Amino acid sequence: MSSTTINCLPAQVLSHIFGLLSRKECAVVCCVQRSWNFIASDDSMWKTYCADDWLMDRPVLPTGQSCHYYRAAYVAWYKVLGDHSALYRRAKRCVNALESWMKANIPRMATVLDGVSEDVISKAEATVGPFPPVVRILYMLFNGQRLPPAEFLGEPGNETLFPYPLLYNGLLGGYEFYDHDVNVRWLPLQHALTCAEGLHLTPSRRYLIFAASYRWLKFFAVDLDDGMVYTGCHRGRVEHATMMACLQKDTPPSPDSAAAAAESTARVDARNDACELRMRREGENGARVQQTSRSSLRLAANANSATPSGSWGEGASIGGPKVLQESTSQEAEKDGLLRWLEEYVRRLQSGMYAVRREPNSPCKSIGLFPQTGPNYSVEVTNGVQVRCSSVFVPELSSMGGHPNYWFAYSVCMRLLPHDGRQGSARRFKSCQLRARHWIMQDETEALPQEVRGDAVIGQYPVLHEGGEEFVYQSCTNLRGRRGWMEGDFTMVPGSLWHPAGDEFEAKVGRLLLEVPSFIY
Repeated sequence: MSSTTINCLPAQVLSHIFGLLSRKECAVVCCVQRSWNFIASDDSMWKTYCADDWLMDRPVLPTGQSCHYYRAAYVAWYKVLGDHSALYRRAKRCVNALESWMKANIPRMATVLDGVSEDVISKAEATVGPFPPVVRILYMLFNGQRLPPAEFLGEPGNETLFPYPLLYNGLLGGYEFYDHDVNVRWLPLQHALTCAEGLHLTPSRRYLIFAASYRWLKFFAVDLDDGMVYTGCHRGRVEHATMMACLQKDTPPSPDSAAAAAESTARVDARNDACELRMRREGENGARVQQTSRSSLRLAANANSATPSGSWGEGASIGGPKVLQESTSQEAEKDGLLRWLEEYVRRLQSGMYAVRREPNSPCKSIGLFPQTGPNYSVEVTNGVQVRCSSVFVPELSSMGGHPNYWFAYSVCMRLLPHDGRQGSARRFKSCQLRARHWIMQDETEALPQEVRGDAVIGQYPVLHEGGEEFVYQSCTNLRGRRGWMEGDFTMVPGSLWHPAGDEFEAKVGRLLLEVPSFIY
């Protein structure tokens, strides 16, 4: 009785079977024998792999040039990024989502530079050392914003004036209170490389400053050794101990990254299930194919496969060129910058961060005062709506022996149109603020502190029914990492000079003051 092997199957059947394999399994198949290499080189198969791993709808090289074959495109991308396709998909989805939000909400901010080439990144690495995979991928996707930092950032003490809209064009948003005005832009790679020298960053750490605000009031840097994001401001020499981490290493991945991992696992499982089912059906239909278990279908690059040393990198090829080894688990963990950016985009999409219009200007920007969550409150008293939100200010805070944490808060108040539901309780069309009252609690203190005073930031705003909001920003500080504030504003119906009724207290809901798990 003659034995039956998989080589007895027609080429069309083998092509279908190979099409159900993962790209790594297909690479192993290419190394088994010449006939299998020919069948597994079908470009329609590699079109699927390109779409799955690199989100590619046409064959494009990492340089941006088009090519004729999907397999060639796949090999080129794998030579550059190795086994980091999952990171690439996360990064590309994140960048696409950010650009889509910008186009829908602030079109003038949606103009970013195209990504840099592998050669540019390699030259940068020759200067400062290797980049974590995530940093390489993000700069391959986009290269910051168009305004040259040499004009935008300036030097401390340089009083050169800049066009007003350029100050509020940052992809990473900002806030203002009193004379402290921050709006952070993403820097092109070539300028990011020179920033560490200008700020005298400590040579014991390999920082890459990828974002900064006007006059260096605030900047963000990624540590090229651990992949984490840190923030600081221009105060002379910046030591690693005084740089503030913008997320923790054990911060759980965002929903997007978790979904991407689940998607990748589900895709592989689905292919294996389909392949097993197809093989069994072929056997039932008389193709004389022995039933193959799931484990035998999982062609992997291990010691028992055709690829030496347990990976499909060293010595293996897809149609010829060598490819890189798989990333280690330690490298895969250096995704702090991507987790940080994914969370920022999620907050934009959820409406937590919203578009703000700059005072006395038609310019729009991204405001970091949250519009949802525990750092946001809204109360209505006698038709007076008071919205309040807080944001942590890392560039003014210190975490040393005498910690001091600063928070900015924004207050928006207006007199809502009378809808009749209040009956005769409201008989005024306008009201004016007379005084303020705040209660603040620090976790390091047993009793809360109270603050009373006239006016707010020196003003006595008048609110008109259905009129515009009165908005002001201020700040406060805590010794502990957590606290809260609440209070009320004393309002006079009519005006202070012509009262139209008894004054009342417009309540301010409790607002959380806390050093957040993600700092922006």
